[in-house]
This record gives sequence, C-alpha cells and structure tokens, in this order.
Amino acid sequence: MGVRHLQTFMDRKVKNGTYSIRMDREIRNAKKSTENPLVVVDLMALFGLFCDDRRGLLCGSQERQHMTVVVKRNHHESHTFVTVPVIFPTAITPPQMKDLISKDATMQTSLLQRKLQLLRWVCSDDLIDREEFNAIPSSLLLTVLVLYRLRQYGAIRMFEADLLLLIAHQVTMGLFDPAGEPYPQRLISRAFRLGFLFQKLYAHFARVAKSLGVPEEYRPSTPYDGLRFHNHYRLPGA
Repeated sequence: MGVRHLQTFMDRKVKNGTYSIRMDREIRNAKKSTENPLVVVDLMALFGLFCDDRRGLLCGSQERQHMTVVVKRNHHESHTFVTVPVIFPTAITPPQMKDLISKDATMQTSLLQRKLQLLRWVCSDDLIDREEFNAIPSSLLLTVLVLYRLRQYGAIRMFEADLLLLIAHQVTMGLFDPAGEPYPQRLISRAFRLGFLFQKLYAHFARVAKSLGVPEEYRPSTPYDGLRFHNHYRLPGA
C-alpha cells in the first residue's frame, strides 16, 4: 500500500486485521462457486512495463515531492529538522533502474557516460554537459566532484581544495608511506573539521555513485590522510 509500518500496525494493533490465504485453495473454491469471480489486478506491479515515468518508478508510485533532513551546523548547536523539495533532473532522462544496476558488461559500457553525467548533475547543475570531467582519472573523479561542491558553496578555500586534491593523488598513487607520517605538533581546529567534512561528503557521493551503478574503479575508499593534511596545512600569510 505504500504506507510505512501499516503491516506492523495491522498485525499488532488490529484484531483479526490480517490473515493468511492459500491462492490454490481460493482458486479451487472459485471454480465451485456459481457466481462470477472478481479478478483484481495490481496494476502498480506492472507500472514499469508500460510507463515512461522513470522517476516515479524509482521513487514509488507516489513520487516524493519533499524530504526531511537533519541539519547540524556546528558542535555548539543542537540538530534541527529541515524539509527540502526533492529535485529531479530535467535535462537528462535517467535509465531504468534495472539497467543502472545491470551486471551485463555491454549494458554497463553503453550507460557509463550517462551514469557519469547523472553523477555530475548530483554535484551541480553546472556540470551536466561538462564532458571534460570524463578525462579525470577514475580514481580521482569523486574527489574532484566533492571539492567542486565544497568550493561552489564556499565551504573551503582554494588552497584547502588544492591540498586535499594533492593528498588524494598521493594516497591513490601510493607516493608516501602513511605509517611513516609523523603526528602533527599541534591540532588545527579548522583542518580537523575540514577533514571530517570532506570524508563525510565523499562517503555520500560514493553511495550516490553506487546507486547509479558506477563501476567500483570510480568510487575507491576515501583518499585522505589526516596526519598528512595537518602537517601540510598552512594558512595564507602564516
């Protein structure tokens, strides 16, 4: 029915609210009856066969127009709940879900560029047609998208984005030994918070990439080293 917890409510709170049936027995009883049987067809179960509304197919028969998210802006304020509108792509049409998650090699190859385009759209509307992003090494694409998002909203400075990208490259290429990285002599609060923010947003983008069926080579584990970021973090003019 699409109503959350309805089954649990009917089972626990409504006396005789649910009961089990055997379809084979019901069919035999219907054959013995002199009345014309009433046949009920669940059309929503066949929705994807005859409807081109891919968004509705992905989100259910009742497409969500809004969703509630939890917002916590800093360590000193309590969290709040904010309702935001759900936005779907209009310039591009998402493939069917079964095609997005298909393991067929031919299907994966044919849809790769569309998947990457959808991934860029999640990052920003500005990136839908920026095909030059396809030239970015697959292991660094998520990092670049995360940094683009953070820069677009003014969450990080340019030198911080450069440093995070440099460390991501070094981690990915194995250009230093993490075990040999010394502990910083002092803890920089902003560097600590930026590292936390980068990792959280990267994990979110990685989940998006996985839901789009983007190959694993595009979504490696977070390429970040907190010790190295602290050791190389320098405020301009400091």
